[in-house]
Amino acid sequence: MEMNESWINTFDLDGDGFTNEFEVRIMSSDPYVYNGRFAVLAYGEGLPPSWEEQVRYVEEFLKSNGFEESNIYRLYEENMTLQKFNQAIEDVSLKSREDDLVLVLLAGHGIKDEIYFSDGWINYGRIGNILLKIKARQIVIIDACYSGLAKNYLMSERIVLITSSKEDEETYGGISL
Repeated sequence: MEMNESWINTFDLDGDGFTNEFEVRIMSSDPYVYNGRFAVLAYGEGLPPSWEEQVRYVEEFLKSNGFEESNIYRLYEENMTLQKFNQAIEDVSLKSREDDLVLVLLAGHGIKDEIYFSDGWINYGRIGNILLKIKARQIVIIDACYSGLAKNYLMSERIVLITSSKEDEETYGGISL
């Protein structure tokens, strides 16, 4: 992309809070097009009490960085069901555009290739199929034991995947043991 005078003198050409450099180099999006922000935050039952506090910090961070309240979907504890997750992703897919950014945070107990939702163990392949509905760029964060295995199902050119463990590791609160 040509860096004309407007590019050089205007840190954020579309006023969306993302720098021109970030949009072009990281998001591969057009710095002249406003990028909407969406988040799906989900954490399962039985996590340490500190997780509730951590999620509050994440919510505050999102709100102070351009995520509108109406674009933050919360699926906490017993509400982290496959049906509610699927519905949240469906809503985001209808509201978001290709140049938007979607953050998906899944925290729960993990076993090989699966994470626990309130209604049972869900395979990362199934989660990947649900996320395919979203055309926007995605940052998917998975905080669960063995979450490194999710890369076998979720890696794509539209998804940046961050996991709390390697394929063969247990974790506790995002810290590898």
